[in-house]
Amino acid sequence: MRASRCALGVAAALAACAVTLPQAQDPAALDARLREARREIARLQREVGDLRSRERGILDELARLGAEQRLQESTVEEIRLRLEIATVGLNEREDALARLHGELAARRGYLAFRLRELYKHGPGAFARKLVVNDDDRWLPALRYAHMLGERDAQAVAQLREGARRVGEERARLDSELAVLAALQDEAARAVAASQAARYARERALRAIRDDQAARGTALEELEGAERALAEIARGLPGGAVPELDIGSFRGLLDWPTPGRVSARFGRRVHPRLGTTVPQRGLEIATPAGTPFRAVFDGRVAFAGTLRGYGLTAIVDHGGGTLSVYAHAATLMVDVEQEVVRGEILGHVGDTGSLDGPGLYFELRRDGQPVDPEAWLRPR
Repeated sequence: MRASRCALGVAAALAACAVTLPQAQDPAALDARLREARREIARLQREVGDLRSRERGILDELARLGAEQRLQESTVEEIRLRLEIATVGLNEREDALARLHGELAARRGYLAFRLRELYKHGPGAFARKLVVNDDDRWLPALRYAHMLGERDAQAVAQLREGARRVGEERARLDSELAVLAALQDEAARAVAASQAARYARERALRAIRDDQAARGTALEELEGAERALAEIARGLPGGAVPELDIGSFRGLLDWPTPGRVSARFGRRVHPRLGTTVPQRGLEIATPAGTPFRAVFDGRVAFAGTLRGYGLTAIVDHGGGTLSVYAHAATLMVDVEQEVVRGEILGHVGDTGSLDGPGLYFELRRDGQPVDPEAWLRPR
């Protein structure tokens, strides 16, 4: 039917825009995901506003461009969910219209049969039989004729009602087709905006790499961000006293998230800046949205945004040991919250990162960074 053709056309257009419709899901689940997407959009809008208001350097500019890119990507996801919900509604409307057409065809078939019968017998057929037959069968025949008349009248009324409902359903279907077409245009604009935001961030990164002065400024800001993290770590009140000593589990801690180690503790050549820089922790390359977990029991000592690190959680494990988890897309914990080994702290992103999605993981003992791989399980 026309609705199916439109749905196929929408899917094809979205594929051309790099927006794909997911498999059909329960409407309640889709509504829940839509609400979550809208909450994320609202959060990112606040983040972009905050970054614009306090932008004062290269790292801040990159953080803002990254937040704008994520905002556009979240907008695309929100429209994609609205398209899926509209498509589900369209399919339901199409099914309802098909049922009504079936009912209407059945009623028309019955009335056509009755008209043929009336035509064959001619008008007043039952009345003539009643006059000719003077036996006792005239009364049941009269009742039967009355019943047929009532049933025919009811069938005509039902036909009219069915035709009215078909008209209403067709009008609703046309309205939903118009909504789908509008969403299709909105999705195309959102995809274009998302691509533009990504290109803007890539241009800024290329400009830093190609400009020696900008590269030097970025390195200074990175060093300043590392000093700020160290000062925050030293200034945390501490006090977490877990039942177990993390030092007894050196070499046995689970990894905070799966993924390839793209930068190890020590020194490395920065992939974006092309300069050797100190590496205080591990860069673990893993897809955005992957959960990351606490490596040991402790208390959340910090949960928020750090310049150069993005969304960051710091867990105090007691005994002067802290673990740092940075570049998160979302944090699932609050300051002072007690966490246990393996508990989800948030989801991987690329906030504050110059390298793309991944988790920055750091361990500090008595204020000094140590090689995390010496504490994690071999793999």
